Amino acid sequence: MGFSGEITVPKPPSPWLYVGVFIIGLLIGGGSVYGYILYRERKREEELTHLRSDEEKILAMLREGPILQSELADKLGVSKAKVSIILREMEEKGLITRVKEGRTYRVFLRE
Repeated sequence: MGFSGEITVPKPPSPWLYVGVFIIGLLIGGGSVYGYILYRERKREEELTHLRSDEEKILAMLREGPILQSELADKLGVSKAKVSIILREMEEKGLITRVKEGRTYRVFLRE
């Protein structure tokens, strides 16, 4: 009762198999990185477009008269932090002026 067959050692795979797997890995990895870069760039452009539309909405509200920063957040339906960021950028561009009033700011359209 034993093994009566001949023992054969399997032949090692060709080195070209390893080269092929390596190249396929590089292509998949490179494609993933490229796809991520495109995704990030599109997202950044979308955010800039969205910010511009928010700035236009704020400017339209300010044409009716000065408004409190906290009221802007409520009317736009966004967080107070986002409104603060948008207003700071608008102030740096010279579009608006903010004057401290209690715990908030009153926002004026610059002429």
